[in-house]
Amino acid sequence: MRGSGIIPITRRRPSAGAVKCLCRRLSSGNAIVIPTETQYALSVAATDPEAVRLVRCLKGRGTKPFSIFLADPAALAEWHVQVPLWAAPLMRRFWPGPLTLILPSDNPMFALLGAGGSGVGIRVSSEPIVSVLARRLGVPLVATSANPSGEHLSARRENRWLGSLAQADEILWARPVSYRRRPASTVIDCTGKRPRLLRDGAISVKEWRASL
Repeated sequence: MRGSGIIPITRRRPSAGAVKCLCRRLSSGNAIVIPTETQYALSVAATDPEAVRLVRCLKGRGTKPFSIFLADPAALAEWHVQVPLWAAPLMRRFWPGPLTLILPSDNPMFALLGAGGSGVGIRVSSEPIVSVLARRLGVPLVATSANPSGEHLSARRENRWLGSLAQADEILWARPVSYRRRPASTVIDCTGKRPRLLRDGAISVKEWRASL
């Protein structure tokens, strides 16, 4: 551990010690910050109501629903998430990667995340630490950007904000040795009659439409 609440990690092959430390934190209902292929994510176990409330408090976020990370597409069936026909080619082309899909689900657990019952945002990340933690913990992880709700922080202000939370021991920040922020994930709603873009991001409109 380097400093209070900060643990250095190697992005490609996170050490067993780092993974164990982060899993212990998640299992105890605490929050962590982990790198993704886009931006830092503020995360907790998505099945823990108190932990989900903690993330809302840290971000100052209202009732807007959270998305989740799954370890891999195979986990969709386990959590009763349906895959519409037009969502399948998007998954094949861009997962794992910077794409969040809103998919239909009747799983009541997702009500904890603020989902209205018709669907939930799902992302399968290509960042090794994300998939390793979701697989090791055995539950989805909350996937939300590590910044105050409604604020787009510069890299310097983001580091200051995360550092202050880590020093206060409110989060455990898994900070990679090297890291470069990229655009947020593209968000596509697949719960209707046709795919609908909710947020432009790392995957361009031209790219994802071509895959359909």
